[in-house]
Amino acid sequence: MVATENSALNEEAIMRVLNLQRENLISLGNRSPKQRVERLKAFKNALFQYRGEIAEAIHKDFGKSKEEVELTEFYPLISELKHFIKNLDSWMYATTLPQKLTLLGSRSTIHYESKGQVLIVSPWNYPLFLTFTPLIAAIAAGNAVILKPSELSPHSSQLFEKIISSTFDPSEVALFNGGLEVSQFLLDQPFNHIFFTGSTRVGK
Repeated sequence: MVATENSALNEEAIMRVLNLQRENLISLGNRSPKQRVERLKAFKNALFQYRGEIAEAIHKDFGKSKEEVELTEFYPLISELKHFIKNLDSWMYATTLPQKLTLLGSRSTIHYESKGQVLIVSPWNYPLFLTFTPLIAAIAAGNAVILKPSELSPHSSQLFEKIISSTFDPSEVALFNGGLEVSQFLLDQPFNHIFFTGSTRVGK
């Protein structure tokens, strides 16, 4: 979902999606390993479906060849997806801790829970890999996700909106394009976790 037109901020559209996701957090957090893997597989299938368009969009933004896009972005992303799909079930198991003598008769375990609503702000230089790699982890962990790709790679960012909207319901994953004003508005919202890739100066 794109909440902007001509890079203009549309606060109402953004808030509508943010509220949809917040209402869906418990459901997402309670998803089984099988359900999460199904979403990751759907995303992998979408990436292969749009494979040619991805190479074309990144070429328009950077002049990179199809071979370079596949070698530096597409295949590393697919490898990450396969790794999560293969291991997610075991990663979600509760971990039993060694018990201390003073707590004899009891048992301590670590149960892994989702963080909630996650914002991913990605840079322009490796748009596919640096936008979607953290998305894989966020989905696997049972979170709702808002993506904000860079406005400096417009062809890629617009295609990513198409990929996301064709694969996910906005109550689970949504993408907003636009400039600095969109990023700033999103950063003002009460996310449970923010994933940012970029310079230390901008990060601060």
